[in-house]
Amino acid sequence: MFVLLKFLKVILLLGLGLTALTAQACPNKYDFIDMNCDGRIRIIFTGDSIAYGRGDFTHRDHGGYAARVQERFPHIHVTNLGLPGASSARLLLWFTSHLPNPSSDVLMRRADIIVIDIGRNDWWQNVSPGRVVRNIVRLVEVLRNYYKNKRGNLPLIVVSTLIPTTRSGQSAYVKEINHLLLRYRSKTLPVRVRFDKMSTALLSYDRLHPTSAGYDYLGRIASRFLSGRAQTLCRRMRRDTDRDGIFNIFELDKYGTDPRVADTDGDGYSDGDEVFILKTDPLNPFDPPPVAPTQSFIDSL
Repeated sequence: MFVLLKFLKVILLLGLGLTALTAQACPNKYDFIDMNCDGRIRIIFTGDSIAYGRGDFTHRDHGGYAARVQERFPHIHVTNLGLPGASSARLLLWFTSHLPNPSSDVLMRRADIIVIDIGRNDWWQNVSPGRVVRNIVRLVEVLRNYYKNKRGNLPLIVVSTLIPTTRSGQSAYVKEINHLLLRYRSKTLPVRVRFDKMSTALLSYDRLHPTSAGYDYLGRIASRFLSGRAQTLCRRMRRDTDRDGIFNIFELDKYGTDPRVADTDGDGYSDGDEVFILKTDPLNPFDPPPVAPTQSFIDSL
């Protein structure tokens, strides 16, 4: 009987014009994990003028390392949300006030990875390095809380260290921020991108912003992280325990299926096949309806 049911399942799936019997809820796009299952990969870089790309004359003073990532991965969508002159408090305020905006919501909810690069401008406001780090932690928290109601759409959110500067006074300030970022990195302070490794020889005449060659370097660092370590972190966030083709988080939050059981309703079709191929109810054992074998088929067994 088991063999018969499996055969009928094959017949039904092939009847739909399918060659694969296992659905993939969110197949990788260009070797990137589609975190929110929308069929696109979107990376958002946010921060101050360095995230914006100030001084990047290769891209007309705007683009920076985000533009290099876009050039490296032309099939993904890279959004530059750098705010020239922004401090950690201002960036926190910007997201707090703009996330409820419908246009911002459309942009942000599609993000697969968000990279935060902020802190150096706080020096002019006499903000302590410790306060800067607390503002960054708060920003990560604000973003995560925003995604809690997005039905499993939580992207990978990471923080970068700051590039060095040779400006008197500010140099030690940036070093202290980087020291604190690395010392206290954790789930609440996910420091993953090491921009602090950039040589000061790649700074422009203002000794703060990178030259175009400096942005090239930062673009390589960001690209290596996004295509390497970031994908490992994404896989940890998007586990598929029962290997039915649906990420655990979507089974729990969206479909109501059991992430530990590949066929929740026990009808012989995996949850992934029902949701993404058959378009049937993975919680109803009679959907799709059982297929009765013909007498001639039974006689041939």
